[in-house]
Amino acid sequence: MQIRLLRKYFGDACEYCSSTIDLQFAHKHGHNTGLSGSSRGSWYRLKDVSLHPMSFLLLCRRCHLNYDRKKEEMTAK
Repeated sequence: MQIRLLRKYFGDACEYCSSTIDLQFAHKHGHNTGLSGSSRGSWYRLKDVSLHPMSFLLLCRRCHLNYDRKKEEMTAK
């Protein structure tokens, strides 16, 4: 599946702030699809998103960083 079709499926905007700039697919916390972080941005990530869409969020870069930071804060406690 092409990235533009996946982005359209996810609403083509950040799920938190509605930005349409610098969008990235983020794993939902607690959802493991077996893909490691080393494959980010590759064809394998797109395949993983298309196979497991409920395990991902479409976020802009800033919201993605904030989302991951919140997870780190939660696990550090």
